[in-house]
Amino acid sequence: MFITSLKIIKKLIYNPLLQSSGLLATEKLVRLVANIFVLALVARYLGPERFGLLSLMLLALGLALPVFMLGLQKIVVREFIKARNPYELQETFSTALYLRICISVFGWVLVSVALFVVDFELGLAASILYSALVFHSFDVIEHYQQSISKLQIVFYARIAATMVSAIAKITLVVLDAELDMFVVAAWLDFSIFAVYLLLLFVRSKPPLSLNPRYFRLTTAVTLIKESWVEIFAAIAGIALLRIDQVMVNQYLGNEALGVYSVASRMTEAWYFVPMAIIAGFFPYVLRGQDISDEEYGSRLQALMSIMLVVSISAALLFSICGDGIIRLLFGESFLEAAEVLVVLAWSGCFMCIGLLSGSALTAERKLKFNTMRNILGLLVNLLLNHLLLPIYGIIGAAWATLIALSTSYLFFDLLFPATRHHFVIKLRSLSGIQLAKSLKKF
Repeated sequence: MFITSLKIIKKLIYNPLLQSSGLLATEKLVRLVANIFVLALVARYLGPERFGLLSLMLLALGLALPVFMLGLQKIVVREFIKARNPYELQETFSTALYLRICISVFGWVLVSVALFVVDFELGLAASILYSALVFHSFDVIEHYQQSISKLQIVFYARIAATMVSAIAKITLVVLDAELDMFVVAAWLDFSIFAVYLLLLFVRSKPPLSLNPRYFRLTTAVTLIKESWVEIFAAIAGIALLRIDQVMVNQYLGNEALGVYSVASRMTEAWYFVPMAIIAGFFPYVLRGQDISDEEYGSRLQALMSIMLVVSISAALLFSICGDGIIRLLFGESFLEAAEVLVVLAWSGCFMCIGLLSGSALTAERKLKFNTMRNILGLLVNLLLNHLLLPIYGIIGAAWATLIALSTSYLFFDLLFPATRHHFVIKLRSLSGIQLAKSLKKF
């Protein structure tokens, strides 16, 4: 048994999938440490009310992103992997990239002009912030790198963006800057990453060209025909995750939102782990479809088990240390966020299995179920927030989110025969025996 364990460990260490996922996890870990430090510094400097207002501005951008991303993320990764020849790969890459850029530029101009009409200063701030939509288009390069499990240039680009953004925000605190300057600093997260990623991509001499002549209208139409369902799924998904903050602001004001946002962003900060695991391993799971449905299901089960163990471990850590973390990093003004942090950490377990099962539904071409489950979760979250917020305050919003995520990403699977196998996979993932099998699988 000892020899078998050593063989499994050796296999994992030298597994290129794990190395790729580990590289992305390292990048996310560096960003986590930097972002938490900067988050605490900025939140302490601004205080609950002004930090709540900043969170509200960034929330508006977050709600807009899914629309201009066109729901293409998971679809293009699948199409890159399934491409039958280099020309088809190039065509998909160029079409996805320039389709995203064109839609993002249109959205940026539309939002900017509309807000300039209302208020010049507001329009100027929005013009700067929403230009991030254009920079965000270049994550098509990241999707390609993910499909070939080579994430080194993504690693370097994100580290560079994180460091520049962190230095900028620390400088603003030292200089006693106004709130609007922190909005500009948030823009750096997108712009620096996009520019550096593009430069590194060109320098790596990839087998793909950035020349727009490979754009194909027929390919764009094909992608849009499939992705429109995913667009609604993405909008509903981000609304599901953000509607609690919108309603906290509506019912309780900016100060309560500032406190709640601290807990929310602390919870989301560790999502780098499941995202790194999916980015590194899901292409391997997807290739199982080329072997057999049984092999694909086996690989999906293995990855789901690992995801659940990781998320439960994080939830336990926040449950034990949450109060101390908030008190140490953010001070007494944000202490109410500690209880919210614990509840949201457990909702992260459902979020993790939702991220993976969402990728699986895309791979299985069952996009409508992704949309339906997100809409169901959104409706549950709206209803529960309406009932719980006036009575229990921000902790009520946290419980509403937990129940909504469990409804959307676990119990929804019971409603349709086409998704019930996902429910079985998620339940089996709780087994320790299944975890041991999962490690052997990879």
